[in-house]
Amino acid sequence: DHEGAMWIGTIQGLTRLWQKDGKYYSRSYFDKQGDPGSLIDNDVSAIFEDPRRNLWIGTHNSGLELYDRTKGVFKHFMSRKGDTNSISSNVIRRIKTGQDGRLWISTLNGINILDLDNFKFTVLNHNPEDPTSLNHNSIYDILQDATGSMWVGTYFGGLNIVKPRE
Repeated sequence: DHEGAMWIGTIQGLTRLWQKDGKYYSRSYFDKQGDPGSLIDNDVSAIFEDPRRNLWIGTHNSGLELYDRTKGVFKHFMSRKGDTNSISSNVIRRIKTGQDGRLWISTLNGINILDLDNFKFTVLNHNPEDPTSLNHNSIYDILQDATGSMWVGTYFGGLNIVKPRE
């Protein structure tokens, strides 16, 4: 991260490693039942620090986390059926930043683009009626090229290109 620490995610939680004055230190974070500020799921699938120095944690089954370094707590973003402002899936695979500063989050159910100013999600999904939509919802990875286009790898539909918005 921007402080020189290394974050490691496993199926047994999240660990921060850092060095200070020639010594190594670590701190681990876990799902503590009944503690709403703890990590919501020990199965960490993605870790990403955005340009604003926010630390984002993706979980394998419980959505997206934003770690508040000042308070030492996690804010949870989970899929809620019928809520169009929530993330589309709790299975998070990758987290990236687009040229415009929004987060691109690959999930089991499409791409979720998070506006960091208002924490609203825009979801890109496969739509069989729209040939310009993603060709599959199960997104594995995202890579941005020099033109700002996002290359989207899916599990079952191959490769997609999402051009930057005008």
